Amino acid sequence: MKIYRLTVYYDHGNLYRRYMPPEDLMKLDFAISKVWQHGILIHRYLMLHADKYQHSELSVVGETSKRRLDVESVAEEGIYCVSELFKRFVESEGIPFDFFPIIVEGERRYLMMWRRLPVISDYEVDVHRSQYCDDGSLQISSVVFRSDIIEHLGYRIFNDTSRSFIFVTDALKEKLEKGGFLLGYKEQRVTEVKLEKEEVENLLLYATGKELEMRLVPAWEKELQAVDDYLEKVLIEEGNQATLERFRREMKGIWEKDFQRHENGLMEPEERITYW
Repeated sequence: MKIYRLTVYYDHGNLYRRYMPPEDLMKLDFAISKVWQHGILIHRYLMLHADKYQHSELSVVGETSKRRLDVESVAEEGIYCVSELFKRFVESEGIPFDFFPIIVEGERRYLMMWRRLPVISDYEVDVHRSQYCDDGSLQISSVVFRSDIIEHLGYRIFNDTSRSFIFVTDALKEKLEKGGFLLGYKEQRVTEVKLEKEEVENLLLYATGKELEMRLVPAWEKELQAVDDYLEKVLIEEGNQATLERFRREMKGIWEKDFQRHENGLMEPEERITYW
């Protein structure tokens, strides 16, 4: 197995287009400096307004190439601009992205969100070979992945803990190359560890133990509550009663039930690992 970091707007030494989303999405992002989970907030807003920007043109910022890539960075956190071809490929592979239609230079494109992708964490890498920053976070450029855990979890595409990078396995990279997608790759080191399935499960469960829960989960709960509160405030100001009611019915507080199950130890082992 090999793992590659997917670079979506840089190829062969040339900087390609980067896009600026519609003005109200920019305002939504810039106005929430006190809310750490910007990506979740923007994602939920787009889910409530799936077709709102289908006739809106994205603004181009930065350098521009002669050729548009199939996946290009947008200025806001966790949003990419993709072609119809890439959207069809991702959907055929069953990869859980969400897409929202937009226009780029007269061509149908889509804003793509990665929020549903799994996130690689400290316990899914070789902690003896990987390097860490002074604050204890993983140094992404020096991560060494564990093949047994990635295979156990069935990962083909995933994010790092900061959600700044997308990683793909060699099998998915091969499909992308056969499909003729213009993307860049940087190979990441992998340790071929072959533990038994039960050993891997125990290792993952240990990594989601009480000490980690006590340190991080309360902060996570506070952030999701802040996202709910801020998005509700935005929707009230917009004055669309139907959308506000839909948010309150389908989205507001949806994390609370799972949070309580996780906190009370009611999740099955595999579910707990995935959820965490």
